[in-house]
Amino acid sequence: MAKKQLQSVVELEQNRISIIRTIAVREKSYWNKAKCFCCPEDAAEFAKPLFESADKEYLVVCCLDGKSQPVSMEVVAVGMVNQCLVGMREVFKNAILSNAVSIIVFHNHPSGDSHPSSSDLEISKKLRQAGILIGIEVLDHIVLGDDEFHSIANILNWDSWKENNVII
Repeated sequence: MAKKQLQSVVELEQNRISIIRTIAVREKSYWNKAKCFCCPEDAAEFAKPLFESADKEYLVVCCLDGKSQPVSMEVVAVGMVNQCLVGMREVFKNAILSNAVSIIVFHNHPSGDSHPSSSDLEISKKLRQAGILIGIEVLDHIVLGDDEFHSIANILNWDSWKENNVII
């Protein structure tokens, strides 16, 4: 691929990320939909519009306050059709800067199949451990497909959605 073509692709991708950020962060009506996340279904319903028509994997982190209300959201990684590489620093950076108490990680599977891969499960375990070390709870890692989602917190039997952890 020629340098100019590659630059065009990068610019298009940056524009797409800017659009997602604009929807997620600046659109007041979008934020008003989310009073608090009490269960994986609430979180998935909130995030679903961000991933509509996505043709590659995006990893988005939603930072929450002590009442499990979103305070910020950021696209932290853009991948390819079937994978998305992400580092711990990128996942927790915005959470630290926004003084978040907890985070929910979202990513999509452009194939439409929301079943988490073994890599998804492993990165979720590592994220959870890193969050414990720095004092930011990873409530869930939700994988979105066409018409369904899977909560890795439920799959791995995390207790993050218990009533005593999330203020309802």
